[in-house]
Amino acid sequence: MKGKVFFLFLVLLFGISVFAYAEIKYSVAIMEFEPKGVEKSDASIISDFFRDYLFSSGHFIVIDRASMETIMKEQNLQQSVGCTSDECAVQIGKMLGVNYTIIGTLGKLGDVYVISARMVSIETAKIEWSKSEKVLGFGEIDNLIQRLVNDLVKTLFKDATVIEPAPKPKPVPQPEPKPAPKTDEYGQVIKKDDAPKPAPVPKVNYKYPDMGIDISYSFWPRQNYFYSTSSTYGASDEWYDCIGHPRYGDFKLGLYWELLYFGIETKRFTFKEDDILECEDETGGYEAYYYTDDWSDFFEISLGTRFAGQNSSRVLMIFWKTYQHSYDGMSGDPTVFKGPGLGLFSQVGVPLMATGNVSPVGFYSEFTLKASYLNMDPPDWADSYDWYQNAICVDTAIGFGAIMKKYGAYILVSYNLTTLLNWYGWYDSYSYTNYDSAELVIWHGISVKLGINFNLRAFKE
Repeated sequence: MKGKVFFLFLVLLFGISVFAYAEIKYSVAIMEFEPKGVEKSDASIISDFFRDYLFSSGHFIVIDRASMETIMKEQNLQQSVGCTSDECAVQIGKMLGVNYTIIGTLGKLGDVYVISARMVSIETAKIEWSKSEKVLGFGEIDNLIQRLVNDLVKTLFKDATVIEPAPKPKPVPQPEPKPAPKTDEYGQVIKKDDAPKPAPVPKVNYKYPDMGIDISYSFWPRQNYFYSTSSTYGASDEWYDCIGHPRYGDFKLGLYWELLYFGIETKRFTFKEDDILECEDETGGYEAYYYTDDWSDFFEISLGTRFAGQNSSRVLMIFWKTYQHSYDGMSGDPTVFKGPGLGLFSQVGVPLMATGNVSPVGFYSEFTLKASYLNMDPPDWADSYDWYQNAICVDTAIGFGAIMKKYGAYILVSYNLTTLLNWYGWYDSYSYTNYDSAELVIWHGISVKLGINFNLRAFKE
């Protein structure tokens, strides 16, 4: 009998203990969070989140917003917004009759949100729990508040079970859309094995090397001549622009073997006795008669690298140029200039189509650009005067015409421009003075060029 009474006593004691433990709950009031750099409505949402999650934990009696406003109106107190100090939290907590109050702030720095919250005991006026967290983006605040509430519950209730925030769902990879099947002209799907394959590019094996010879001769039906001079020794500055009929010849020889190129070129500008030039000078227009011979010779020898395509070639060259000038009545030998230069020469021949076949005659063009720096070989008499004379020469030509595909014979109409800038000076020992002078000479006009570019590979194959 005594044993049964003792067993019933233990059962009753255990039940009272479990009931007492299950009924331990604290009343809490959530003050409105203070906004810092955010909207007031955003801070109000955070306060509501805290109320919901604290209530869901099962360990707190949470005073809802409406009840708080009613009680505070009865006590003639303002709303809890702006109550961020511990003293204010304790005062309002006593009015509401709760065990704890929670106060906090919601701030923003860039895209980062920061939540700070602390729980104050109304009885002791001490902070029982405090925590700050930050998160990137407002969409993650929900899980952040859940973590804060879990930390608070574990702080007050050591063995309490908390609700873990839901993990963020992983993105489901979407399969890439398959391309639509290719169809033929009748709408039938083309199978992989039936799809047309690109034709292989045929590799051409040439029997002969890319070598040949290019010979041409040019003449000018009419030439323009411009001359200008400026000096410091008392002679007046002058210029004149003339149109005349000079004797002109331009001979060119080029030899090439694959990448190598060797060339020789000569040209002469000549005025003979009784040549009539229609000139205009700085004073007006007039007709000038040349009663003396006046000639200028250019000679070039060049070496370069040739880059050849199917219908074109380009040559980068270095060359040595010699320029001589003389006129009737000039004492001694002609004036001679020599110097190096750089140049570019380009040829393009495009075959034409005739009734579906390649025409034997095609379009042809040339482009030339050369520049050189020349020094004069001083004559014997110039040594006593400290004479010097230098020049810069620039040659430019562009032409268009026709070419025979097999034999390489061509005719070309070109516009040519040769510019010579010449400056010189000497020292006068009588007056102890240095004198300088400069001349600008330009030959320009339309020329007709006849030539043949005989390529061994094109002729044999």
